[in-house]
Amino acid sequence: MHKAEHEAQMRFRGEIERLEKRDLQLWSIVVLIVLALSAGLAALIAPNLMWQLGLLKVWGGLLPQFFFAFVTLVILFNIYILQQRRELHQTREELVRQVVYNEAATRLSMIDPLTDTFNRRYIEEVLSKDLKRADRLGISLGCVMIDIDDF
Repeated sequence: MHKAEHEAQMRFRGEIERLEKRDLQLWSIVVLIVLALSAGLAALIAPNLMWQLGLLKVWGGLLPQFFFAFVTLVILFNIYILQQRRELHQTREELVRQVVYNEAATRLSMIDPLTDTFNRRYIEEVLSKDLKRADRLGISLGCVMIDIDDF
C-alpha cells in the first residue's frame, strides 16, 4: 500500500471516529433533554399537587416563568439538533465523495491512458500479493515481462 493511500485511509478513519463521537454526543444530549422534559411535565402536573398541599401561594408566581423557560429550552434544543443533523449529513456526504474519488483515482493510477493497459504500479501491487501467496502456499512462481522498444 502506498504512503498516500495509507494517509488517506487514516484520515477517513479519523473522520468516521469523529462522526461517531458526534452521534454519541447527540444521543447524550437527547437523554438530558428527555430528563428535562420529564421535569417540565412534572412541573406542569405539580400545581394540582401544590394546590392540594397549600403550597401554591409560595411557588405559584414562578410557574409561568418555569413553563416559558421549558418551552424555550425545547425550541433551542430542536434548533441545535437540526443544525447538528445537517452538519453530520454534509460531513457524511463529503466523506462518501472522497472515498469514491480516491477509489477512482487509485483505479486510474493503475491504467496507462495511452494503451488502456495495466501499468507498472498495477504490476507491482499484483506481483507483491502473488509473491506473498506463493510463499504462504510454498509454490513456485514465474513471471514473464515483455518490453517493446519504440512502441
